[in-house]
Amino acid sequence: MGRKGRNRRSEAEVDDDAASTSTSNTLASVSELGSEALSNGDPWEDCIELLFEKRSSTREQALDTLNRLFMSGFMYDEADAKQSTLTGLFIGSIKRGGSSECALACKALGFMTLTLGPCEQTEGYWCEARTALQGVLESSKDFGAKAAALQSLALLCFIAAEEPSDTEELLSLMQKHWTSGRGPVVQAAALRAWSLLLTTAPSGLLDSDFIEASLGKLAKCLHSGSVDVRAAGGEAAALLYHCSGLAALDSDPAADGENGMSSQSAAQQLGMADIVDRMKDLAKNTGDASRRSRKDRAALRSTFKDLINVVEDGSQTESKVKLRHGDAVYITTLAGNVQLDAMRSLLGSGFQAHMQHNPFLHTVFRFQPLEDPVDKLTPAEKRLMRSPSSVSSKMRSQSLRRVQGSRGILLDDCSF
Repeated sequence: MGRKGRNRRSEAEVDDDAASTSTSNTLASVSELGSEALSNGDPWEDCIELLFEKRSSTREQALDTLNRLFMSGFMYDEADAKQSTLTGLFIGSIKRGGSSECALACKALGFMTLTLGPCEQTEGYWCEARTALQGVLESSKDFGAKAAALQSLALLCFIAAEEPSDTEELLSLMQKHWTSGRGPVVQAAALRAWSLLLTTAPSGLLDSDFIEASLGKLAKCLHSGSVDVRAAGGEAAALLYHCSGLAALDSDPAADGENGMSSQSAAQQLGMADIVDRMKDLAKNTGDASRRSRKDRAALRSTFKDLINVVEDGSQTESKVKLRHGDAVYITTLAGNVQLDAMRSLLGSGFQAHMQHNPFLHTVFRFQPLEDPVDKLTPAEKRLMRSPSSVSSKMRSQSLRRVQGSRGILLDDCSF
């Protein structure tokens, strides 16, 4: 669908601007740490040193700056060289820091794991990190810290876990948190984490008992007062519908005619029918007093119309993400969209840089990026160099005026 207006810029340009802004903010935040912190002249090394400080506010600012550095570019060499040190520092902040420090450390651990990808290093610290993150879920009272721990735990399992039993155990843990009513922030984070893990769940796990129990709990999420919980619950239900094989069962009447539908399959289909009815209600925006704003209603309409198409027609939601060098990532499955949303949620403005250089993301999304063009300018550089108000443009204008002025003098002389 096209965008109206000449002044609308492409997503790639917007992401470029965001990346440039993120880099500038990173350098600014490093300078704010104080001149005594900048002994090495290297923001990366300085932040690592500051993580050893006793003052929690200093550690929090260092973690925040490290996260900005991770977002500003693909820092594999730096993360690889300091992996052991960073792992210990991040896990220490998760275990002993306050809620703000804990949330920042959870995010930093996710950044580092995504940067390194599946390797011996990430597999080596997976168990220790899992224990620390689960400790946050059990003991922390801060919803933000819990949500960050859920996101990081799912991402680490997605990247570093080798055993199917790890995925099975964490699916159960995530389900516990989105059914416990521990606040909409935690519920929505748990639902999205559960969906990410479901995209890689072994087929043997998706048996009748698991499907039936999950559909019943997801149906309750669609009646939540939180827009985020309803949207995440609907997406999880549609994903389960396809991953579990219910879509194939629903579209193959011959199988029912030969063998007959079992009572469990019938119950699952009935549970899915209830969910679809609720999705239709949410897509039409009728009969739900919990909606409070026009923005919420618009978001729900768009989300649930797409999900209904996935469930009823089997049409997969297709996404196209434009990248800065002229190429694009195409996602043609619901599972791929769930994975894409998870990566973009963590990386934010750094998604462009990581999508261009991170081999793990290339593998996940089956993407081969174009090579960096040598002379292409970013939108920020174009404004700096080519804008009518830039220094170079003003100098060109002055030069043209001088040339035109000299020509005018010559013409006047010739007229005599």
